[in-house]
Amino acid sequence: MPIQSIRTFGGETDAPPLTGNLLLDGLPSTELDPIRSAAERVRPRMRQVLIEQDGEMPYAYFPLSGVFSLLAQMADGSIVETLVVGPEGMVGLPAFFGAPRSPTRVICQISGWTLRIPIPALVEAASRDGILFDRLLRYAQARMTALSRSVACNALHSAQQRYARWVLTTQDRVSMDEFPITQDFLAQMLGVTRPTISLVGHDLQALGLIHYGQGRLTVDDRAGLERVACECYGTSRQAFEELLGVSWAK
Repeated sequence: MPIQSIRTFGGETDAPPLTGNLLLDGLPSTELDPIRSAAERVRPRMRQVLIEQDGEMPYAYFPLSGVFSLLAQMADGSIVETLVVGPEGMVGLPAFFGAPRSPTRVICQISGWTLRIPIPALVEAASRDGILFDRLLRYAQARMTALSRSVACNALHSAQQRYARWVLTTQDRVSMDEFPITQDFLAQMLGVTRPTISLVGHDLQALGLIHYGQGRLTVDDRAGLERVACECYGTSRQAFEELLGVSWAK
């Protein structure tokens, strides 16, 4: 059954097929067909806000190629990233489990095609005895592991370790050695100052692990970057691999 409509935030209409999201790929037609009939393929712009913190969540977003950041914003306006979501998962999970409002702000970190589904349609399609419901439970557990490590990491580990963890986590989800990122955005995601990010980035470039230019970061030595990153990266990655069968590049 074809998707009923293709709508984009960026004005593009040449959308790809409905494949690429781990939670949806391989579902039986009895579960996938209702999702297809209710879904739209959209392509949010980079840095576009999809969900506001404490805002309503009318849709779930299943990235096919894009990457999203979940952000916690404090009363003084400061922001830190709590989770990265790519084709291994979904945005809007709290709404699926009954939460009326979002605990985080959600923005598009890297633009890509995404499947947008009204929450009522997703709840109806994901019956409790079905494969999708089981996957969403496993995904929720993997996210809890990643969130717990994010809290510990932000409190206990150095800016360099956290920078390396963030780069590796993002690289896993884009499946490329190069992706767009600005130093200001990365500083905000990690909750540190712009000068700190610049210094850490310079050190990692001097070690030959990455290079940065014209708003794009390239991973030159992934193994070396993994040695710099703290154990939080490996623990979170292992949770997704064990619970969901994610097969990220080594």
